[in-house]
Amino acid sequence: MILVCWYLIFKKKKESFSLVIFELKKLKTTFQNNFSKIEKGYVLIIFIFLFLLFLQGILYPPNNWDSLTYHMSRIMFWIGNESVNHFPSHILRHLYQPPFAEFVIMNVNLLNGNDYFSNSVQLLFLFGSLLVVWQILSMFDFSRKLKLFALLLLISIPSVILQATTTKNDVITGFFVLSAILYLFKIYRLNKKEDIIFLSFIIGLGMLTKGTAYLFFVPVFIVFGILFLKQILKEKNLFIIKNVHWIIVIVIAINIGHFQRNYSLNKDILNIDEQEAKNYSNEDLSLTTTFSNILKNLALHVPYPLNEPLDKIIHTIHDDLNIDINSPQNNYLGIKYSKPYDFTTHEDYVPNFIHLLLILGAILFFVFHLKRKKDNKTLLYNVVTLIIVMQLLLFAFYLKWQPWHTRLHIPIFMTSSILVVCSLALLKRNIVIQNVISIILIGSTFLFIVFNNLRPLIENGKLTKSIALDDNRFQKYFANQPQLYSDYKSVIKEINANETIGLIMSDWEYPLFYNYYFSYIKPVAINVNNITSKTSSETPEVNSIVSNTINQAFIDYNGKRYFNISSKNSYLWIYSLNK
Repeated sequence: MILVCWYLIFKKKKESFSLVIFELKKLKTTFQNNFSKIEKGYVLIIFIFLFLLFLQGILYPPNNWDSLTYHMSRIMFWIGNESVNHFPSHILRHLYQPPFAEFVIMNVNLLNGNDYFSNSVQLLFLFGSLLVVWQILSMFDFSRKLKLFALLLLISIPSVILQATTTKNDVITGFFVLSAILYLFKIYRLNKKEDIIFLSFIIGLGMLTKGTAYLFFVPVFIVFGILFLKQILKEKNLFIIKNVHWIIVIVIAINIGHFQRNYSLNKDILNIDEQEAKNYSNEDLSLTTTFSNILKNLALHVPYPLNEPLDKIIHTIHDDLNIDINSPQNNYLGIKYSKPYDFTTHEDYVPNFIHLLLILGAILFFVFHLKRKKDNKTLLYNVVTLIIVMQLLLFAFYLKWQPWHTRLHIPIFMTSSILVVCSLALLKRNIVIQNVISIILIGSTFLFIVFNNLRPLIENGKLTKSIALDDNRFQKYFANQPQLYSDYKSVIKEINANETIGLIMSDWEYPLFYNYYFSYIKPVAINVNNITSKTSSETPEVNSIVSNTINQAFIDYNGKRYFNISSKNSYLWIYSLNK
């Protein structure tokens, strides 16, 4: 692969450069001469949104809870260990969570020497998702205006807007789900082997990105499995059967390393701790539980003032059906169900209300117009509707309810951009509806970008944390917990390059090591009492110890005494061999 890239870049650079220039000029001419004013407006708005998100992702470092706890900190362990093998850790998510997004971020950061482009990785996949949706709709001959409207629908999803400037991975998962739909349609229509290969990589990398990808992929495969079965029975076309081995081999090859590392710890390829696995999956897999979870998940997307009456309705339904709305068997860590926030721009809790209404409207339209003419657009409408409905059902059936589930719904909402456009295409006189929706979405998108809770372009006392663009970059890591800033700042002064730092920490390890991509440092978790201790039989020598759980005069470790030199701190303490 490297040799091929070298050949294309250096041996064919003149031809390649000329081809790129020619295509850009052709694109510019087409845009100027063939696009209407409204279409040009769509393109301009979408690129403004992408630019603002790119700028936001660079101006702010990764600063949400999960990024600082495991998305970014696991990268620093890999760099320090010079290996992606499992390691002792107090934070289990460092190990068992699929690592593809972090692999990409790690390589970007190592090339750059810092984390300035960490948040841009998800934005890159968001841009890729726009291209995939365009390609899907182009296959079914949708008008250019509707295709551009679909892109606006996708990029204006509040949880997508807010997560596109983070190092989380739900947008990346959505990209792979959309890509799987695209290539399954290509295989269904064209029977090309290269599409099978691409699909295999999409499935494999999707599984290596996030565990929820399994839930979102299954309905896609079921729906297309029905299509392929009809094709086999009607046309005797066995292409997919003859080439399915490629999918199996490539998917396993991509994931085998991660599977093996997990299996070596707990004989489970997807997890390393039984209790951790139970925390996420429903213990009562029944229809009543599924119905309860559907209501609770949909309610997360309903903001003020509708959340108040809806909350009462949901409680009444549960009482009438004798369902425990707060059952620990179906609520993550036994968290009690509560109504959604009145209004928030926080990426973990933001409701996608407008898009939810559009999805429900599109599904209702689907139900009441089953007897429509059979054409390509109808095929797409049927397929995507069934996929989204099945994704919602499987999600509610398998996963315990969490108050921050709106972010996990992202792939469903990304796919819904196709569904909504399909319903509009079947409506007569849809131009007015499309224009009204566009104006609302453009306004709301600017609101969520500008007043992003953790990464605001403009600080606002009600909508954003107390953080601003002109604050120093290190301070921006602590937008979620500003009280930690001074403690981390004082501890970092005591940490030097080329040292091994022992950690007894429950979260937020990354801010200690954010500046060591070019300078070597080795973080190691010590005094580990969970299953990850099996990954190493050595007791490493450490230069100092950092903890956010132990504040005492000294810590004895490996026959040596480490003294607390930061006892005046409130949240984070560092222990040194010298007083």
